[in-house]
Amino acid sequence: VMKTAAPGVAHKSDGGGVLLGISHEDAARAGWASLADRFGPRVVVQRQVPTAGAVELLVGLTVDPQFGPLLAVGLGGVWVEALNDVAHALAPIDEPAALALLARLRGGPLLDGFRGAPPVDRAAVARAVAAFSRLAVLAPWLAAAEVNPLIAGPTGAVGVDALVVPRANARLR
Repeated sequence: VMKTAAPGVAHKSDGGGVLLGISHEDAARAGWASLADRFGPRVVVQRQVPTAGAVELLVGLTVDPQFGPLLAVGLGGVWVEALNDVAHALAPIDEPAALALLARLRGGPLLDGFRGAPPVDRAAVARAVAAFSRLAVLAPWLAAAEVNPLIAGPTGAVGVDALVVPRANARLR
C-alpha cells in the first residue's frame, strides 16, 4: 500500500491518496509519481493487510476540557460517518471494559461472523483498544488521536491508518 503523507490530508482514500496492491518495483515507482504529482513527495509505504473476513473498526481519543480523555470505539472506515455506530468511555480502560464497549455496538453481529464470515478475535481487539486508551496517560500533550481503520480479523487486529493531533500549546521534542 502507498499513501500520501501530505500534511492536512486526513481522509486519504476520499481523494485518491491511497494505492492498493503495489506488488513490484515498477508499480511502486508509478504509484509514487502519481501520489507526488497530486499531493507532494511525502509518501508512506506499508504492508497491505488482508481484509477478507475482516471488520473495519475505529478507535479514537479526544481530550474533553470538562471530562478529560474520552475514548471512542465503533465501526470504522467509511462506516463510522455513515452509521455513527460508536460507543464511548472515559480513558484509560482495561480489556474487559473494551469488550463491554464492543458489545454496545449495533454492528456487533459483524464481529461475530456475519453471513459466513469468521468471527473476529475480540480478545485481540480488546487488547488493542485498551492499549490505545493508555495514550491518555502516556501522552499528556495529545489533543486527539484516531486509528481508522483498525482491521479486526479472526487472527488479530492491526491499525492501518492513524491521525495524531497535538494540543495547541504542546511542546514536542
